[in-house]
Parts: sequence; structure tokens; C-alpha cells
Amino acid sequence: MILNINIADTKLASFSNQAKEELKAQIADISDKLTDETLRVEASERLSGNVGEVTTSIVKKASELFLRRYDYVKKKRTNMYIEIAAVAAMPISSFLAPIFYAATPQNLLGLGFSFFLFSAGLVAYVISMTNRV
Repeated sequence: MILNINIADTKLASFSNQAKEELKAQIADISDKLTDETLRVEASERLSGNVGEVTTSIVKKASELFLRRYDYVKKKRTNMYIEIAAVAAMPISSFLAPIFYAATPQNLLGLGFSFFLFSAGLVAYVISMTNRV
């Protein structure tokens, strides 16, 4: 059985022919992945010895799992940027603290900045560790 997907021409008005072909390819790829996910969900819910049947609720559940996987990738990338900021902030603050203190021991502004940078790096690292899945 072949399923056809219809997209309104108004939505594709600014698409070039190559973009339309790429859209078809991407839709086919996503539909294959969603079908595979649906079959995995159905197999996990099927009782042993029973004949499998994919229902609407299984397709919806598979779609939610598939989209959640996409959200995870986006969060993971953001998490990476937070970790880079944390890794950069901590050594910089450790390097700057003695310089600020050696130049003027009474100048607490430099030490405060260094302490703030170290604290921000530590908080960013803790946030990135708690966001891991």
C-alpha cells in the first residue's frame, strides 16, 4: 500500500525544483524512521505469542518518541556550548586571580571579577551536568 502525502501549493510557492525534490527525499526518510519507531513500539507492547497490530495510539506514541529524540539532539548541542563556556571560564579565572591580587592587593574589584568568573563557570558546569539525559 502506498501512502500519498499532499502539501498545498501555496506552501511550496517559493521552493525551487531541487528544493521540492529534497523535501520529498527528507519526507521519505522521516517516514521510514517513524515507521521503524512505530514497529519498535508495537513490538514492545505486544504480548508474546500474539499477532502484532499497529493502532492509532501506537503511531501517536511513536511520533512523540521520534520528536522527543529530535528535541534531545537540540538540547545536547546547547549543553555542549554551556560546557565549553564552563571549561573556558574556570582556567581563565584561576589565571587572572593571582595577577589581580599581585598587582594591587587592596583592589578587590579584580579579585571579585575573578571570583565571579570562577563561580559562573562552576554554575554553568553544574547546569550542564544536570541537563544530561
